[in-house]
Parts: sequence; C-alpha cells; structure tokens
Amino acid sequence: MFRGNPQQTGSTEATLPDRLAVRWKATAPDGVSSTAAIVGGVVYVGSDGGELLALDLATGAERWRFKATEAIRSSPTVAEGVVYFGDGDGVFFAVSAADGAEKWRFDTQGEIISSAHVVDVSGASRVVFGSYDGNLYCLSTDSGKVVWRFEMADRVHGAAAIVDGAALASGCDGFLHIIDLKDGVARANVELGAPTPASPAVENGRAIFGVYDESVVCVDIANAKVAWRFHDAENPGSYLSSAAVRDDVVIVAGHDKQVRRLDSATGEQVWSKPVKKRVEASPVIVGDRVFVGTAGGELIAFTLSDGSERFRFETGAGIYASPAVVDRALVIGAGDGVIYCLGEPTPEE
Repeated sequence: MFRGNPQQTGSTEATLPDRLAVRWKATAPDGVSSTAAIVGGVVYVGSDGGELLALDLATGAERWRFKATEAIRSSPTVAEGVVYFGDGDGVFFAVSAADGAEKWRFDTQGEIISSAHVVDVSGASRVVFGSYDGNLYCLSTDSGKVVWRFEMADRVHGAAAIVDGAALASGCDGFLHIIDLKDGVARANVELGAPTPASPAVENGRAIFGVYDESVVCVDIANAKVAWRFHDAENPGSYLSSAAVRDDVVIVAGHDKQVRRLDSATGEQVWSKPVKKRVEASPVIVGDRVFVGTAGGELIAFTLSDGSERFRFETGAGIYASPAVVDRALVIGAGDGVIYCLGEPTPEE
C-alpha cells in the first residue's frame, strides 16, 4: 500500500544493499506517477495510459494487465488477494491480484488520485479512499456498496491515515478531518490555514504533512490542535509530497528544491540538502538512509543523521512516483513510462 502502513509513515523495516544496480526494466503506457505495491513477489503499478500492470518482481516479466477508463495515478492497495485503485475518470476498481479479473467497480464524480486503505471495522472489511468530488468514501470490500461517505468542501487528493478507529483525511478545504470509521462522523476538524494535497504521516500521536502555504504542519491528534509549524522564509516552497517519519525523524521535500530533516517534537530543522529540481514524489526511509525522487529524474539517497549523499541514480525522466521497497529490492516508475527495479549489483557491476 502507499506509504507502507495505515499510519502512512513512509518508513520500512526492509533492507537494501549499500550499492544498487538495475536488475530489470519494464515499460508502461505513457508515464508512471503511481507508486507500486509489492506483494508475494508481484509488483502492481498503475500507468498514465490507464493500465494496471502486474509484473514479476524477480524478472520484470508481465503477468497480466488491466485496462481502466482513464489514467491511474492513485497507488494500488493489495489486500486479501484483491487490488484496489482509482482512475482519472473517477472510477474505483477492485480486481483479482491473481489474474486481474474485475470484481466490482464504483463510480465517483471526480478524479481519484487518493490511494485506498483496507480496514477492519467491527469485524467487517471496508475500503476507504478520497475523490476529487470532495468525498471520503467507505465501501464494503465484498460488494463495493457505500457504507458511508464524508463530504468535504473541496477535493481530496491525498490518502487518509488510519489511527485508533479513525480516518485522518486532509484535503483542499484546508482542514484535517478526524472521522470515525464506524459511522463516518467527524470526531474533530482541525483548521490548517491552507489546502493540502499531501497525505498525513502519523507517529507518536501526531499527524505531519506539508500544506500549500509553504509550511509543514504537525497536529496533535488527541487534542485536535496544531502542535508546531515549520516555515523557511528564506527558501519557501509548497508541498505535494507526503512526509516520511520514524521516531524523532521527519523527512520532507517539496517545490523549494530542498530535502529536509525536521525534529518531530519541535519542528526545528536538523539539516537541509538542495536538489536540482522540485520534489513531488514522497520520500521513503530505509535503514539509515532516505530515498527521494525528483522531477529532474534523479533518485537520491541521503544519510538520515547528517544528510550526506549515499547514492544517486539518473532515470532521464521526471520521477513523480515514490520508491516501493521490499528486502533487497527497490521499484520506481518514471515519467517516460519506464519502471526500474534496483537491487544487489553483480560482482562485475
């Protein structure tokens, strides 16, 4: 699933080699801005050409492809043998992970870029996602029927985080909504001061994400209040990508062409490193490194402690998808439609 877990931390316990090399490449129709999901040795990834591809993780060979109605920019979620994703025509799909056969579809009234969460609610399986029609939807995974929907005042771009029986949904209406998963009723609505396309990342009872007023906001969930706000007046920029968090570490990157580490307790900057182009892909923490893709086509790994560069890979096309990581392998798509799997170098490499 997008960001790796229901709290959307963007941090993984998987390991990667110190050095990485291309193990295989595959090509999708048009570009790729959908972050891959990797389950059981299969890579599931959407394309701007409107196709969901299932690729063998070991070889990159195609297992099947599913044709949607429009571009697939949401990142697929895989649960209990089913792949869930939305497309640019506002259609949300559930297809078999084994062969791509369609199980059901649900029509919204706006583009779907928000990724989905599959959650257990009082013993019933539900899938939760947002749409550009301004609604956060909760559907039955069995039938695709609406259980509830929560209406916001504007589009929902990011994915909701799932914490303590609630969905934390931020959107273009400038609020963080804390919504009870049982009935879709808001427990609290926290004003952010600006819209946000980013998905909240939750660690230690706090939700952290960037907003369009060129700041990063931390919300104390229990108190439903903003705990801190980071803003660099000398080098401002808005944020489309989601934060990566682990313990006291917060990694953010945005249109300011900076990758930053902030302190999760205070929001103070620990270090900042420039990149050549803006960042819209969400960073991923792997061990003592964070991997970040840029619109200039660079995949760069920085050391968490001091921001020193550890790895760089040039794709030749903008990166808008985030890295998907399992043990010893990283998969990422680029704007020209090429999907890369990076892994252990051979002795010759």
